[in-house]
Amino acid sequence: MQPLPRGTRPISPALLAASLCALIIAAGAPSAGAQPAVVSTPRSLAMGGSLRAAATNASAIFLNPAGIALIQSYAVTAFYDFQVRQNGHIAHSSVVDSVASKWIKAGLYYNLLIMRPDIWDRNQQKKLTLKQDGHEVGLTLALPLGARFSLGTTVKYQFYKATIEIPNPDGEGNTEHTIDRISNIGVDVGMVVKVTTGLTFGLTAMNVVPQKSTHAPITMGMGAAYGYKTYFLASFDVVLDFTSKEKKVTPSIFGGVEVFLGGRYAVRAGAMYEGLLKATSVTGGFGYINPKAGVDVFVVQRVNGGVETRVGFAVKLFVK
Repeated sequence: MQPLPRGTRPISPALLAASLCALIIAAGAPSAGAQPAVVSTPRSLAMGGSLRAAATNASAIFLNPAGIALIQSYAVTAFYDFQVRQNGHIAHSSVVDSVASKWIKAGLYYNLLIMRPDIWDRNQQKKLTLKQDGHEVGLTLALPLGARFSLGTTVKYQFYKATIEIPNPDGEGNTEHTIDRISNIGVDVGMVVKVTTGLTFGLTAMNVVPQKSTHAPITMGMGAAYGYKTYFLASFDVVLDFTSKEKKVTPSIFGGVEVFLGGRYAVRAGAMYEGLLKATSVTGGFGYINPKAGVDVFVVQRVNGGVETRVGFAVKLFVK
């Protein structure tokens, strides 16, 4: 065994184990790694995290890359998502062009994630410092095959790191431990089928290049959506997580509705069950859209399986 570098204080296995247990219990995470969260656009989150069969523009980047071929538009999107309990910040910017080319629809995006949850023991004394940092940049491409079928893929670079700082036994300073890290190329694929007027089905496979991280699990998503003209949309999805739990497939369920009033005002509501966290949340939001721009706001409130509130907004510009 190599000696510890000068100035480094050893940590007893008992203290490390106890600290990790405290992290798991306090943060509500399924493992010592970072607590996963459904990352999507404000529109999707207001509808319970659904839309895998009807995602367009920025929502398609997160949910189903084939969706950017569903409508003809040139959209610039930016959004911000704040998670209260996790002290988490997610920022996104993207450009999606489904107008310039008849055959290939394309989107470019960048995501930034920063989380600094406070971890407390039963005596309300702060024991651990959890840091989560990540960014992702990617290219989404979709190919429409006729009027009813489209295929899509996203190629992305992902960087993510989660660390905890544990107080040294002598009470002087902390020692940092990395508990989750990825720096790799990821790939998502998806398809959308228009079954009949208003009814679509979507199928996705996300993070098909194994990353060995709870931040980027291999999942398969299946969704159905039904819309009546531009007045109403209902969406329901099931996502199967194959890698976050060893030798076990974890399902999650998402669903929501969207109603347009006056052709410009959207009212949204939904619910989601996150299988990995065994948590249920109710969701809602509003939107305003005109031919040149749009604004969305959302709220997600966990009602079972822990405490969390998420709020956020998006601004969209339609260039063409």
